[in-house]
Amino acid sequence: MKPSQYSVIEKTSDGDKQDIVFLTAKADNLLDISYQIPPLLKENTIVISATNGIPPWYSYLQNETIGRFSFNTKPRQIFINNVGAERIIGAVIERSVQRLGSCQILHSFGSGYRLGELDHKSSERLLFLQDILQKAHLSAIISNDIHRDIWLKLIGNVCLSPTSVIEEKI
Repeated sequence: MKPSQYSVIEKTSDGDKQDIVFLTAKADNLLDISYQIPPLLKENTIVISATNGIPPWYSYLQNETIGRFSFNTKPRQIFINNVGAERIIGAVIERSVQRLGSCQILHSFGSGYRLGELDHKSSERLLFLQDILQKAHLSAIISNDIHRDIWLKLIGNVCLSPTSVIEEKI
């Protein structure tokens, strides 16, 4: 399909059902975004959550990992009810960019994703996504512990950009 054949929609309810939905917003915005996702979903739509921060689904199925300390919260339940836990694939974006200006970025390194099931098991859909991403010339590494990889990414962010963790509370 040529790019000119794509159209921009204002609301997800105006769009078609999708096979794959990528969520690439900040974790803080996922709850609000989750209300807009259901119109895009087919019975077996895969939702890839590649966010910066700890996503609301993080503690789901994590009774024996660090995720068990993140409690079953109302935002988590709302997100999971809107999206469907069985659809979610966790992801870490493995690339670095810097904003140089309002319309200009500098790509430093990386070209892909680290993908994992929330239960840390291998699956056919992970292999399917890996294949699609690699055909698009993006790297796609399958993780056997996406929760650990999210923490490693956050630790890396703190080390590379300590001011990114400073937050103002009003």
